[in-house]
Amino acid sequence: MVQNEIDNQEVAKALGCKKAYSFYYRNHRMDDCAEIEIRSRLIFLFRFLQVNTIIAMDPYNHYDENPDHLVAGRAVEAACWLSGAGKDYPEHYKAGLKPARIREKYYHARSPQGHNLVNRVVDISSYIDQKTRGNVANRGKGPAGGNGSRLRQELARQGKRLPLLGSDDASADFQYVKHFLMEDWKLLGKRFGLQYAEAFRYIGPAANYNENIRRYVDQRAVPL
Repeated sequence: MVQNEIDNQEVAKALGCKKAYSFYYRNHRMDDCAEIEIRSRLIFLFRFLQVNTIIAMDPYNHYDENPDHLVAGRAVEAACWLSGAGKDYPEHYKAGLKPARIREKYYHARSPQGHNLVNRVVDISSYIDQKTRGNVANRGKGPAGGNGSRLRQELARQGKRLPLLGSDDASADFQYVKHFLMEDWKLLGKRFGLQYAEAFRYIGPAANYNENIRRYVDQRAVPL
């Protein structure tokens, strides 16, 4: 879907990303694709970009109704593990790439059942306007995009106006998203004394057994 590709670039720009990569898979058709192909492409990007942190849909949130979320989540999780291995896709290393060791994973779950796995809440108060602009840039689907300006125009045809929506379409779209669609994150933030917050299932850096062994040896080795 062409609009999705346009939205991906515009959302990335709104969020301040330097570059966005698209795999051009069909919306709501990712379960048609081989996960091993998605995984291999992610491994290449993780190594090429030296990714150390990912944010993805939770691969274990089986109550999510969107099949794309589960497929993408599983592929990301597997790619995180394999991208740091030395024997998978050795052609990458011959081409000059290096292993990418993913230290932190932030998994997001959309369904209420997935919220039971939350173990980290992040303060996004200073970031909320960027998040709002990212949602406004998503024109092709979802409840955000241009819904604010459409509501403003609908009211104008009825001889009415909603002060919240301002005096132009850009303001209407922004205020509509921030006032109506950021409410869940505002309520979550309030529970923790914050303006806005997001919740994740967080997985931190894995134990480095080689470092632990070396530290043990250095501390306890004695002369022969």
